Amino acid sequence: MSLVKKSICTLAVLSTLATNALEAESPIQRVTALDRMMSTINPNVEIDAPLFRNTDEAKKAYGSEYIKILVQEAHKKAEFLLNEGNVKAYNAFMTLALTVPLQEGLYLHVRETNDSKGLCNDHSNSGDLIFAYTEEKLEEKYTADELEQKKSSSTNYKYFVQNFKTGENPFFPDCKNVQDNDVIRQIIRGGDGTDMGAMQLSIRWHTENYFAKDGHKSLRKTFAYGLKYLMEGFKPLIYNFKSTSKTWEKRVECLRKLEKWHVFPSKRKYSIDYKKVIRGTWAGKYNSGNLNKTCRFADSGSPYKGHDEGFLKNLDKVLDIENLEKIGVFDSTSFEMNEESRSAYEQIISNFKNEENNRDKIEAILN
Repeated sequence: MSLVKKSICTLAVLSTLATNALEAESPIQRVTALDRMMSTINPNVEIDAPLFRNTDEAKKAYGSEYIKILVQEAHKKAEFLLNEGNVKAYNAFMTLALTVPLQEGLYLHVRETNDSKGLCNDHSNSGDLIFAYTEEKLEEKYTADELEQKKSSSTNYKYFVQNFKTGENPFFPDCKNVQDNDVIRQIIRGGDGTDMGAMQLSIRWHTENYFAKDGHKSLRKTFAYGLKYLMEGFKPLIYNFKSTSKTWEKRVECLRKLEKWHVFPSKRKYSIDYKKVIRGTWAGKYNSGNLNKTCRFADSGSPYKGHDEGFLKNLDKVLDIENLEKIGVFDSTSFEMNEESRSAYEQIISNFKNEENNRDKIEAILN
């Protein structure tokens, strides 16, 4: 058996042992605010990810592993920048990588609860959530026949069924099949159930290369795929910020500053603001799916102003890690980290702020 297969088997055994241990424990009060953001996973499905449990000790263990995997996968995507000697760009991408999962998935992927037997929302697990936020709204909008018609013509619903409701052990079971389960695992999802996991990847756009390959069942695979997609937005911006083409000038105008003017555009000197690159990468490629929307965040009249302000708030939180005991969006989901993960996190941010390349703490977590 290969080392990879051994590792996966070991994780599966540890996960089973942890679940059995949780069954034997007294109920741990879950974060109930997350109930409306989660869908219940089939207990027979193997999950390769740390599990969020609502105690300080468990959250610290979860958060430490979550950040460790995130830093490892982000480095794999950005290491070529170090090899090119572009330390500033490397630091910026690593900082971006720490921010996007906070913005998208609240630094959550899968949680485990034991305080509510059969915890499961039929409206979410069935895919009906795609058509209305609540069951009551759904009944107001459609008759049974109308809903079936909508489902038959919905691309999102087709992918939902394909990814989550087929096979001997569908990823999302019918809730009646877990009603007697004390221990429940749930994955974080978007408001309409079409975005999933730590990176909130869309079933509409990422089925073939991510969901169909079971990427959502692994936190590492989720980061690997999501950060690859993120780099597809980041790399063109840093390579083209000096461009004189009309298309690229429009895309990067909010990211660069003219340092030295020349009558010939090709001889003008520009500098780049990497904090703005971080904001532009998320606003453009990641959130909009469109590089032409990179400077959306700089438009005070943008209909997505609230989205971009929310991202900036989370970016500023990441940049302030040295002053925070815990990291997260809400107090109830924030976690401390062990020394290894916290030191690497802090060094990434210090490097970004100070334009340095100190690496001892980062390298320690990569090994």
